[in-house]
Amino acid sequence: MNTYNIYINKLWGYLRKLLKPRGADVLLISKVLLLCLFMTFHMLSSAQTPRKDSGADGLMNHVLRGTVVSAVDNKPLDGVSVRVEAEKARTSTKKDGTFSLSVGSQSGLVKFTYVGYKSQEINYTSGVSIIVKLIPDDNKLEEVEVVSTGYQKIPKERATGSFEFVDNKLFNRKVSTDFVSRLEDVVPSISTTKMRTDSRGKLLNLNVRGQSSMRSNVWPLIVLDGMPYQGDFNNINPNDIENITVLKDAAASSIWGAQSGNGVIVITTKKAQFNSSARLSFNSNFTIVDKPDLFYQPAMTSKDYIEAERYLFDKGAYDYKLDDIFNRLSPVLLLLKDARNNEISSTQLELELGKLKEIDSRKDFSKYIYRKAVKQQYSAQLTAGSAKFSNLFSVGFDKNLNQVVTSSNERLNLRNYFQMKPLNNLSFGIDMRVTEVKNKEFGYSNLNQYQLMFGGNYP
Repeated sequence: MNTYNIYINKLWGYLRKLLKPRGADVLLISKVLLLCLFMTFHMLSSAQTPRKDSGADGLMNHVLRGTVVSAVDNKPLDGVSVRVEAEKARTSTKKDGTFSLSVGSQSGLVKFTYVGYKSQEINYTSGVSIIVKLIPDDNKLEEVEVVSTGYQKIPKERATGSFEFVDNKLFNRKVSTDFVSRLEDVVPSISTTKMRTDSRGKLLNLNVRGQSSMRSNVWPLIVLDGMPYQGDFNNINPNDIENITVLKDAAASSIWGAQSGNGVIVITTKKAQFNSSARLSFNSNFTIVDKPDLFYQPAMTSKDYIEAERYLFDKGAYDYKLDDIFNRLSPVLLLLKDARNNEISSTQLELELGKLKEIDSRKDFSKYIYRKAVKQQYSAQLTAGSAKFSNLFSVGFDKNLNQVVTSSNERLNLRNYFQMKPLNNLSFGIDMRVTEVKNKEFGYSNLNQYQLMFGGNYP
């Protein structure tokens, strides 16, 4: 700046000598011209002055290099934003994930941002190549929930009427050999009637919004992969089911007619995807249920019951039954009758009654009749698909030992679903199922009429 001031002062001196004789106006104009010239020199000198914080001589003489990949599969990421905000320098990665950025400082902070991944800021040193692994962001777009009416699949917000959609995760929250048990306590407005503890038999015993029919079929309609299912619902393997939609109101009648008056249960089974590699999955469940506790409910002991029966006999409460051949008397009444007729002595009577007082049939039932129930369930699926074909093969085996020692059941399910897509908008499939069931149920053929009549804990 001192050099420029010397030059300006000398130039001003020459102008005064040259223009002063010509008048004050010309001298004023010369002052304005000289001021403009001074400002021009000052701007040029400022532009050429190096920045103190930009490195040696203000030049970007350092290069930052590196590679950006995904932390999941180590694949390179294209288009990742790379920024050094302290110097306002930025670039983006290439297809192979590499980048190169000129920086003024030898070290600092660099920030990486990419859609679907968490931002990351790390320290860098020029001359050292860095490798950055970006972590995917958990915040993903919500998937559109699609429900099936049996005829078509539509988004949930477009479906008319009242329905409940049970996806695979919710459906597998419970473990059972039939799909109906898995809907209990999961789908609102469903009521069940458990006629048996271990098996439902061949009836659904399930109603949607209560019973709607009086004399015809009172159970809801089952639709399996778009077709009404008329077979035994116990033959459907729950591990083959992908999702279930329950149609609950009159809107289902516009699709399935009068047979849907009690509701519709639409079942969609699993299928192999096109253009997918071979995949083998295995699932197993093992459940143990304790034997029933017959002593849970308080009951009168055999001793107290016999004493009450003896008291009533002495008061004549059973006199009308003693001579009637159609009335079956308990062992206690028979002994009391024999003692009254002097057929046995009082000593023999007390001895026999003492033996009967020690009997507690609950102990015998717990020891010989009931056991811990063991339920085993195994399922294996093999899927594969190409551009035109896909196939799913599944095997399911269930073996249940029920709480009664004479009750058990086994089931073997084989399924093969072959799908073909000759055109982009045309596909068809063949679904083959084989089911073999072996049931061993507990019956009443070994019970005598006395047990059926009294059925209690007392002799």
